[in-house]
Amino acid sequence: MEQEFEYIQLLDSYRKLKKENDKLKKVLSLENMSDLDVLINNCIKYNRKQFRKIAIELQLTDYDFKNFERVKNLIKFLENFCNELSSMTGVGE
Repeated sequence: MEQEFEYIQLLDSYRKLKKENDKLKKVLSLENMSDLDVLINNCIKYNRKQFRKIAIELQLTDYDFKNFERVKNLIKFLENFCNELSSMTGVGE
């Protein structure tokens, strides 16, 4: 009977430690970053790669009116995106 009680206590302690351990693993795996941090870091990482590809492609191709218009459209899109983010957050004012 006493062994059974000790077993239940050990099992309870094990479950609590496992739960705490799982939380700590999650914090370490995310480097204590929020979802917003992860989204922003992924956006920067992805777009940096894309902008490099765009820059290389522009350097390697003939710079005609069609390419000029596409670059202008990209610039407009990025300006609008920046303005929307600034207005939503009040950052950059």
